[in-house]
Amino acid sequence: MRSEDERRNDMIEDRVLTQPTVAPFEWISVSHALPKEKGRYLVIDNGGYDLAWFDPERKTFSTDSSGARIGINRSVSHWMLLPKRPAEVLM
Repeated sequence: MRSEDERRNDMIEDRVLTQPTVAPFEWISVSHALPKEKGRYLVIDNGGYDLAWFDPERKTFSTDSSGARIGINRSVSHWMLLPKRPAEVLM
């Protein structure tokens, strides 16, 4: 029979293991991690804020979905997930 402490520790461990590794809407340094999925991200580069596509196979950011590279990641230093569009905004 498991003790109360063992059950409580298991519950805490389960919660920790299911937490996302990247909190949404926080800046992530490219030296710490790159996006795992292909898609658009908000980035900070030497020109300021920008939207860029990321290709996980090439590990590069680009200005468009065709993969036109932004130099060496156009000096992208940080990236962030984009929020979802509001439900009332029509596509």
